Amino acid sequence: MKDVSFTRSDKGKMELWLLKTQTWEDFDVLAEHLKSKYRAELYDYLEGPYSRYWTVKVDGQEMELRHDDEFGNALRASNAGSEDVVRKIGIEIAAKV
Repeated sequence: MKDVSFTRSDKGKMELWLLKTQTWEDFDVLAEHLKSKYRAELYDYLEGPYSRYWTVKVDGQEMELRHDDEFGNALRASNAGSEDVVRKIGIEIAAKV
């Protein structure tokens, strides 16, 4: 899976880094993909000049879609329960890219 990378944050949360979709514009494409394919619901967000943080729910599980101009786009599990959903999304995206 060279197009995605699974890591752990310094707080132990699973992160899915999307290596071929790293731009600000890619964030919008990823958000639309999550909404259409996984029925993601946006319920909180923070946007700045160099970063975006959207908290979404997929299958009842909370996760954060993030963009940082320096690091790219990632999907971070908010808790242990959302790790399986993040992993499923990562595998699906890797197969498509």
